[in-house]
Amino acid sequence: MGLVNLTTNLKSLRYGKDQLGGGYSGQPYIKASIPEGFNNLQLSNNDFILRGGALAARNSATDVLRLGKMFTDTKSPNGVLFVAKQNLLSRTAVRTQASTGLLNEGVYTPLSTLAEAGLVAFGGHVNKQGLNPFAGIGSGGYSDGTYLQALAIQTINIGSPAENRLVQLFGYKILLPSLTGIRRDELKNTNNINTSSEDILISYQGGPGSILGVGKTNINVARTNNGGLLQTNYDPVKFNPKLGTANFITTGNNQFKTVNVTNNTGIDVVVKDKKLSLNNERNTPSYTPFIGRDFRSGLLDILKDNNDKIETTILSKSPDYAGEKAYEHRVNIGGKNNLGPGNRTNKNLVSYTNGSGIGPVDKINALSVYKRPNVALTTEKPVNDLVKFRIAVIDNSSPNYKTFIHFRAFIDNFSDSYNATWNPVTYLGRGENFYTYSNYTRNVSMGWTVAAQSREELIPMYKKLNYLASSLTPYYTPKGYMTGNLVQLTVGGYLYEQVGIINSITYDIPEESPWEIGISDDGGYDSTVKELSHMIRVSNFSFTPIQDFIPSLQSGENGSSRYISLDDGNGNNSYDKLALTNENIEDILNEISAFNLTNLF
Repeated sequence: MGLVNLTTNLKSLRYGKDQLGGGYSGQPYIKASIPEGFNNLQLSNNDFILRGGALAARNSATDVLRLGKMFTDTKSPNGVLFVAKQNLLSRTAVRTQASTGLLNEGVYTPLSTLAEAGLVAFGGHVNKQGLNPFAGIGSGGYSDGTYLQALAIQTINIGSPAENRLVQLFGYKILLPSLTGIRRDELKNTNNINTSSEDILISYQGGPGSILGVGKTNINVARTNNGGLLQTNYDPVKFNPKLGTANFITTGNNQFKTVNVTNNTGIDVVVKDKKLSLNNERNTPSYTPFIGRDFRSGLLDILKDNNDKIETTILSKSPDYAGEKAYEHRVNIGGKNNLGPGNRTNKNLVSYTNGSGIGPVDKINALSVYKRPNVALTTEKPVNDLVKFRIAVIDNSSPNYKTFIHFRAFIDNFSDSYNATWNPVTYLGRGENFYTYSNYTRNVSMGWTVAAQSREELIPMYKKLNYLASSLTPYYTPKGYMTGNLVQLTVGGYLYEQVGIINSITYDIPEESPWEIGISDDGGYDSTVKELSHMIRVSNFSFTPIQDFIPSLQSGENGSSRYISLDDGNGNNSYDKLALTNENIEDILNEISAFNLTNLF
């Protein structure tokens, strides 16, 4: 008969002969009669107490039966292949501290899937991997063989064998056994720490680095793009007890310096003419990473011809940022000895109230206002920054003196606006306007951020902000007359000691700024600081320049109308450094002629 037609009774169809050759697969594993309707399913399917309703328990039992038949089916390899695949995935998984045996995630058995299918209706969950799927259930996961149980073993005394992986890595890869008096055979290795290569941290069978579980996975030491060891804020000394030498690795230029280890009581290591003393106490070396010679310098030396001339289209010269040329030295950002804010060797972090001992990290931010005729030299005060930025308030009683306020040049915005006013004039019989020049105005607006990068900077920073705000208030002379305050603004070479008037200023506290809460080490009140934001955004800063020349059309490129300073205060004004071309000579002669004609009248 036809499979489907208008008279076929679908309930009369039978299972069987569903394989090539007329064989029977035995599937589906669970057979049920087709219901006459759906009325008897409405109440039982409501999600009340149990997910899936009253039929949830029956459905779970059906799933267990169906999965059980699949795992034990001798006519189909699906069950066996599923188990094999789960164990292969376990073999190629990442090995953890809880891993045991050849399978990194543990053995998979059908028992865990069958147990999960039976408990899921009641909210129960079991372990997918392991011979016992119920291990750790109800005990917070701290039973034998679980990851939490492995992490619970925290032995910080490296002198005795430790199970923790981080402790073992620290012992084998960082600590010096010769300096601590600990032998390598005293360090337990239960986490596949690689002890044969300095370039490999952990090595284990299988894992993501294997091919279908065949081979090893190696976790290598991180390296920089030029092959050097990538290190954090720790200065490791690698020790080889067989060779009796220590390799000191500088984080700046990744150079190795090998020295002889003379005894166990004290070792002197010399790196780049800097002496590093190590002793048999369990501490870290005291040495500051530095940036050595720029690698391009050596490459450029190779390109020199017989006349020491270099021509290249791919490389350019760069200074060697070492010593006094280093960023920390140049811009006063390194704290005591300009070692840099990331240096640990001269810090004592035991007391936040007393500070770290290196002083303010940002010396410019912590520099108090000072009064003198001219800006301080870099040898006198820490005033040098990548970009000069300061405001000097002119003394009304002694105009030769100014009070200098230095800020770190965290410039958020800068705008220099020029405006001309032309008055319209109308004449009888003419429909258009004519214009006469009236005046010109100029206004500089900018914003910047001040941020305390260490505890010692907070109060000096706010004192400077307070003094700057006071410059907008009046000054009263000894005779009682009220006057305003003129200032000099310096922003790089764009504005150099430009005299003018501050019209407005606004202090904003950004939402992302942390706050100082003024609590001492013992939880009491700390009177040396106040509850203040670590950051202030200075906005709406409006400045009207007062030119020291008559504002007029510039006479040539290098005339006297210098609205943009192009000055650095060291006699290096770019307007005065002329390239004597025919055009420049003509401009100079025109200015001389105009000056002579003016003197005749």
